[in-house]
Amino acid sequence: MVPDMKTAILIIAHAPLASAYCEAASHILNGQHEQLICLDIKADADVEQSVKAGIGMLKQLADEQGALVLTDCFGATPSNIARRVADSNPHNQLVTGINLPMLIRVLNYQQEKAAALAGIAVDGGKTAIIKPQAD
Repeated sequence: MVPDMKTAILIIAHAPLASAYCEAASHILNGQHEQLICLDIKADADVEQSVKAGIGMLKQLADEQGALVLTDCFGATPSNIARRVADSNPHNQLVTGINLPMLIRVLNYQQEKAAALAGIAVDGGKTAIIKPQAD
């Protein structure tokens, strides 16, 4: 990867969640992010068309180093689509269970390759889940 290149990140989630994550990230980071795309999966979406759309989106942005694909709920239709999209390049990585802190974290470390970024995503998502102690 060229030093200034950013790893592409594709969010695939139940509609309108993917778009909402992209909008929230843009709001939090004042639009200072690159290579972030989203694919909302509607309840009546054609799975094959959605897979093709996701692969096409990544081909426009990702290089041979791969991309990070984030999805919401493991085992649901968007997750199954995301798995197939991620499998389109052996360097792509898939992480399920997206949350906003995870997304902001990976956007701050986008200079990392997809494999490293997947670990950063998991760590960022987990460390943001806190149960505050009652007073």
